[in-house]
Amino acid sequence: MGIGLSIARRLVEAGVRLVNVVAWTGLAPSEKFVSVETWDMHGNAGIDIFANGWNGLGWALPKCDEAVSALLEDLSSSGLLESTLVVLVGEFGRTPAISRGSAAIGRDHWPHCYSAMLAGAGVRGGTIYGSSDSQAAYVKDHKVTPEDFAATLFHAMNIPPETRISPDGFTRPASTGQVIEELF
Repeated sequence: MGIGLSIARRLVEAGVRLVNVVAWTGLAPSEKFVSVETWDMHGNAGIDIFANGWNGLGWALPKCDEAVSALLEDLSSSGLLESTLVVLVGEFGRTPAISRGSAAIGRDHWPHCYSAMLAGAGVRGGTIYGSSDSQAAYVKDHKVTPEDFAATLFHAMNIPPETRISPDGFTRPASTGQVIEELF
C-alpha cells in the first residue's frame, strides 16, 4: 500500500487529476501469497480477522495507518494537500456480530453502517460527522447517503454537484445529494 500511495503522490504532483490506490497492505513476514483482498475479511484462508496475517486487522490496520499518515504528511509539507482530496472508504461496512465459521472468525458484508475518511481540499481536519448505535449496526445520527457523499466529494473538487454529466450534457446531475457543509 505504501508503494501505491507513493506512486499516487507522484502522479498528483505531475498533474494527474484522479488516482485510485487499492489498499492491499502486503504479506506479513513468512507468509506465502494467497490473495489481494486485504479488507474483505471473512476469516478467509483460515486467518481470523484479528490475527496478524495478510487478511487480519492486526497486520492491515497498522500498515494502512502508517501509509496513509505518511501520505498526508507528505502532501501537507509539499503544499499539495490544499488542492488534493484524499478519500479512504470501502463500499460497505461489516456486520456488527462476529461470525465463527469452520475456518476462522470473521465478519460479513453490511451496507447499513460504515465509515469514510476525507482529508485535504478544504476538508477541516479532525472533524467527526455522524455516529453509529452502540453496536455499530445502524447510523445513529447524521446519516449520509451515497448521493450526499458524492455531492460532498464533487464540492471538495470544486465541481458543483448539479453539473450535468449525461451523454447529452443536460439531463442528469453529477449528484442529487446535499453537500455536507460541516466538513468544510
